[in-house]
Amino acid sequence: MDPGSTVSAVRSQRVLCGEEIRPAVIIIKEGKIHSILPDTEASAHTAGKVMDVGNSLIMPGIVDCHVHVNEPGRTFWEGYWTATQAAAAGGGTTIVDMPLNSIPPTKTLRNFHEKLRAATGQCFVDTAFWGGVIPGNKVLYIQHKLQNTFQLQPFHAEREVQHAAAEKGDPHEYSTFLSSRPNIMEIEAIRTVTQICLQYQVRCHIVHLSSAQPLELIRAARKAGAPLTVETTHHYLNLCPENIPARAT
Repeated sequence: MDPGSTVSAVRSQRVLCGEEIRPAVIIIKEGKIHSILPDTEASAHTAGKVMDVGNSLIMPGIVDCHVHVNEPGRTFWEGYWTATQAAAAGGGTTIVDMPLNSIPPTKTLRNFHEKLRAATGQCFVDTAFWGGVIPGNKVLYIQHKLQNTFQLQPFHAEREVQHAAAEKGDPHEYSTFLSSRPNIMEIEAIRTVTQICLQYQVRCHIVHLSSAQPLELIRAARKAGAPLTVETTHHYLNLCPENIPARAT
C-alpha cells in the first residue's frame, strides 16, 4: 500500500491467520502491515480511514518462484505485461522468472541485462530472475564458487540410470512416456543433490518435483542440516496418468 495512503486499517470477515480463517482487522503503518487484531481490539489503533472489504478473503501474497516468462524473444507466448497481471489477478505478489524459451537465454550477465530491459515498466507485481539452469555436470565447480555466499543453486533432478525402461509401446499413449521416465531417475538425482548439499552447505533448490518418493531423502537431508528446498507444480498434485487419454499431451 502507498505510504501516503490515508487508509490505516483493512477489515475483513475472512483473514487467513496461521492455519485458520477468521474475522480480523489489519493495522497499517507507513504503508506496511503493523499488526493483525480482532475487531474488538482494533479501534484504538485505527487513526485514519478503515477499509471494510466485507467477506473478501485477505491472505499473504503468493510468491511463485518458477514462472516461464518468454520475454524477450517469444513475447507472443507470454510476456511480463500479461504474466504479471495474471499473477496479480490470482493473488500473486511476486514472480521469479525461470528462463526457458526466451531469446537470448539468461545465461550471461549481458543477457540478464536484456531481461531487465525487457521487464522494465511492464511489471504489475514484484519480479525477480533466475539465471539459466544449464545442462552438463558442473555441479562441484559451481558448489565451490558458491560456498560462503547466499546464492542458491537450482537443480532439475533427473539422472539417466541403466535400468530405466526404454520407451516402448504406442507413442500416443501417456503411459509410454511414463515408462521412459521412471521415478528412480529422480530419486537417484536427488540422492546426489542431498549429498552435495550436505557436504558443501550451499543452498540448493530442487525444481518441479514429480514424485513423492524422494521426499524421505529430502526430509532426512534437511534434518541433518542441508540447506535444501523443493517445489512441485499443481499438475503433479491434481492430475493422474490414468485420466490422460491418448494424444492428449
